[in-house]
Amino acid sequence: MPNNLNYSQLIEFNNKKIKTINSKKNLIKVKIFSNISCFQLKEYLYYDLFQNNFGSKISIAEYDNFFDYNKNENNDFLIVFWELSNLIEGSQFKLNSLNHKELKKFIINVKRKIELFLTQSTKDSIVIFNKFSSANFSRNYFQNDNFKKVEIELNTFLEKKKNKNLILVDHNQLIAELGKNNSISLRDFYISKSMYTLNFYKNYSNIISNIICSKSGLIKKVLVLDCDNTLWKGILVEDGINKIQMDEHSFPGSIFFEVQNLIYDLYKKGILICLNTKNNYLDIKNVFKKKTFLKLNNFAEIQSNWNDKVSNMKKISQNLNLGLESFVFLDDSDFEINHVKKMLPEVTCFKVPNKNLFEYPSLIRGLSNIFFSNSLTEEDKYKNYYYEREKIRKENLSKFKNLNDYINSLNISIKIKKNDVKTIERVAQLTQKTNQFNSSLKRYSQNQIIRLLRQKTNNIFTGVVSDRYGSTGLTLVCITKRNKKTLIILDFIMSCRIFGRKIEYAFLDYLEKKLITKEIKHLKIEFKKGPKNYLVREFLKNYGFTILSENKKSTTFQKGKLNKLNSNLESLDISCNYEK
Repeated sequence: MPNNLNYSQLIEFNNKKIKTINSKKNLIKVKIFSNISCFQLKEYLYYDLFQNNFGSKISIAEYDNFFDYNKNENNDFLIVFWELSNLIEGSQFKLNSLNHKELKKFIINVKRKIELFLTQSTKDSIVIFNKFSSANFSRNYFQNDNFKKVEIELNTFLEKKKNKNLILVDHNQLIAELGKNNSISLRDFYISKSMYTLNFYKNYSNIISNIICSKSGLIKKVLVLDCDNTLWKGILVEDGINKIQMDEHSFPGSIFFEVQNLIYDLYKKGILICLNTKNNYLDIKNVFKKKTFLKLNNFAEIQSNWNDKVSNMKKISQNLNLGLESFVFLDDSDFEINHVKKMLPEVTCFKVPNKNLFEYPSLIRGLSNIFFSNSLTEEDKYKNYYYEREKIRKENLSKFKNLNDYINSLNISIKIKKNDVKTIERVAQLTQKTNQFNSSLKRYSQNQIIRLLRQKTNNIFTGVVSDRYGSTGLTLVCITKRNKKTLIILDFIMSCRIFGRKIEYAFLDYLEKKLITKEIKHLKIEFKKGPKNYLVREFLKNYGFTILSENKKSTTFQKGKLNKLNSNLESLDISCNYEK
């Protein structure tokens, strides 16, 4: 999140807020490893994470010591500045004096250090690793010197090591965007081994904080778009369909054609795109049928009317069953942007750069940082299809007077699996993305899920839900731990896509009756209170759990294991099948 504070003001702000931040138990733990001085990044990260309502504990490892690593620190994220120009003292000129054999030996030695660091660190943390760069000191435009060769070798090595817990950052792109003189201070490098400017760290922190927030549960899922001067040039109701511009071969239409293509790329990655526009729906329908690259069926929700855009935004949130904190809004109007910002501050807003229209495609490309995901699951690929099917279900619901009759008409089935290693990526993703129906609000990486499975007392049950309209994908997770005659439910998670069909009752009932051993006498679960997950608490009470203990932040529930059908499932036909 960009800020207007200078560095001294930023430090003052952080010092005032630090007590509030450190009073939180669930702090995001970040450690910075570097062979240059980069203490300034710490302050910008504190600020950006605080602006996103995350408390954090940020530490800096010993200078040029990439093995100042202790797994007991339980760091969630490690940020790595392993600068090519300081691999050894004076490497920016000494590398070019090495012969072929010496250079090869040097590269092998650095690779071994990287290998050792990654082997230790990616087991327990998400590592954000800046790629090596020769741009600061390499000025040979016609051939690769040794400095450039080392850069290419090490970055190729990093790409081969890339996994779900290793995120590579090409910060050369940021340097190019800001300009070399605004990003790099050679004066500070030679005096104090401090390579980058405050402006660089400010913008770098903004990018990295998006990754950290995304991996910690604050995930942007929805892009809401205006139409006039946003998807095309012109105002439909004034100019008419023949005069609005989005033609690929002429300016300014070509800008909007490119923008629509870039938005479609986000759509293919599982981002839900929606319309919030002051236009008549039939007029909009006609435009999308005859002129646009994007089509109406690409949009998960459409609010095309003359209501205010704040009301429409709330309606979209309600229909998608997604919180407004997961929304990004794009509009060309200062009034509309400011109105949404004021009334719905949790929505991230961007304004179309009307005066510098050439920058518009770059703005859309930058949204990939806001909608950050370093992996694409099968559920992501089909997410828009799932929501399209959900629209049909809701339309069908209005035909029924009784909810149970509607549920039975769906022919719901749940395919349940235990400890399926093929689902680890999706399980981790659900823990990171789900806020509404999430009992613990814990955010797990894939490595953390793997470590859970290694413990013999733990099990992970997953559920893929289908009905007569199709599959909703893997949308149920229950993580359990056995403690003598008590089964502790560590996490109970359900995607918002399947709310309102009593599927959670059927899932837990089947686990309790069919898959949990007879030796278990009690079920126990600790519910962690969050801003959105009150539905879990209500579910546990309705299911038959009773409160064992309670405080302001959590409630511990317990119930005896029963063999009879849960009362909430009487007269319902939801089939559960266990697949080994």
